Amino acid sequence: MATSEDSAPVPKMLYFKHVARILIFYFVGLSIFFVSGFTIFKVLFADTERTVVPDVVGRLFLGEHNKLREDFKVDLKPAYLVQYPYGYILAQNLTPGKSVDKNTKLELLVNFSDAIVQVPKLVGFSEDLVDGSIASLPVGGRIFSLRKGVITRVFSAQPKREVLAQFPPAGTPVIPNTPVSLLISDGPAPAGAPQASAAPKLEKGLAVSIALNAAYHLKKPAVISLKKTDKADENAALLSDAVVGEKEIQLEVGTLEESLASGKSAIDLEDLPFTQLVVAAKKWGEADAVLTIARREPVANEDGSLYSEYYLVRNSSPLPVFRRRDDAFDVYRDYYTPVTAAPVAAKTNEPAQTTIVGETQQAAPVAEVQKPDKTVRLKADTL
Repeated sequence: MATSEDSAPVPKMLYFKHVARILIFYFVGLSIFFVSGFTIFKVLFADTERTVVPDVVGRLFLGEHNKLREDFKVDLKPAYLVQYPYGYILAQNLTPGKSVDKNTKLELLVNFSDAIVQVPKLVGFSEDLVDGSIASLPVGGRIFSLRKGVITRVFSAQPKREVLAQFPPAGTPVIPNTPVSLLISDGPAPAGAPQASAAPKLEKGLAVSIALNAAYHLKKPAVISLKKTDKADENAALLSDAVVGEKEIQLEVGTLEESLASGKSAIDLEDLPFTQLVVAAKKWGEADAVLTIARREPVANEDGSLYSEYYLVRNSSPLPVFRRRDDAFDVYRDYYTPVTAAPVAAKTNEPAQTTIVGETQQAAPVAEVQKPDKTVRLKADTL
């Protein structure tokens, strides 16, 4: 006999709930299926959005950052070059005109310095005038100053207390209070003075251009050995005291090698002006020859000379160069031969020595200056 419980009809609402749950389940599943399929199709077959890398070097970042951030992930690297205005874009790591994916990382080297002071010309002037020349440098209605750096003295044919070389070179833009290292003449060496007493001390940390100028005035060629360093202040500077020998001067010079963190890309800085570089060892003519390297200036000096610096080096030595936009160097074969000191009573029959290019003779008449065997002009864009 059937009970009242068995014969009771199933409520209609319960039936519709079961059907609704099944429909929702199928709807969610189909939605996931179609969305996933569309996404996969988009990734596999749709074209990725592309953009062209603009050339922004030479422009101000404030005028470019809005447009750049629409297409790139912009990463700024600071620089402090006072010859450019604040916000000036110095370099970029992506090649202009190249097509890349949107949101590609774009590294920009941007100038964050706003002080501009140019190093005055000190070479050729008396040491007495140096302090006044660097103490008052008017720029934009304000007065800035520089300070003396390392002072090195050396016997030379030039008058006593005359500035023979400076670093940084004249015209270099620097921040205020930058030290300016000087090579100063002590006048001609006393007759019969021991060689050891005439040799200057070229100490660790000295700008190598000062050491090379000293070698020129000492008539002892420099032999340069390079050593990699990750410290910016050791770049093109002596890493140890120079070894001043009887026939040559040995210099250990630092060359900066930037160490980059993982995932970081380097920006090529070769096109920047006022950059301290080290020119790779080059061979000019005969091996182990003594060469004079002269920096040529576009405008003649007051004495009519076209040169501002003289380096005396052994052939095949690498050369540190404080590069400027239109730098040019003349390389001369040097026919000067050092004469060893002879006893006072002894007579010498050695012929007169030939001058190094640019040297002012104040001794007895000498043979006519010989023309260089070979002249090589090193420009900034070839280093």
